[in-house]
Amino acid sequence: MNGYPTPVPIEVVEIIDRFIEREHDAARKFTNREVLDESGAYSLHEAASSVYARAYHDGRMAERARTNGERQRARDTERANEETP
Repeated sequence: MNGYPTPVPIEVVEIIDRFIEREHDAARKFTNREVLDESGAYSLHEAASSVYARAYHDGRMAERARTNGERQRARDTERANEETP
């Protein structure tokens, strides 16, 4: 995106941690569930971070497009008013 990491809000980290806790609870209750190890937990946090960063970047690009559209409409209106006697 811009070469700088996008900070991940604490809420995203907490959501992933709660998910991991639920998975550990499920693994203790059910024989067909595996415990998510620390490597898997780290990978899950990394995936969430990447998804958040992509969505953040896309949101910034959408806002930039909206702002550019507003500016262009203002210029078009200004030109139209100049052409009208």
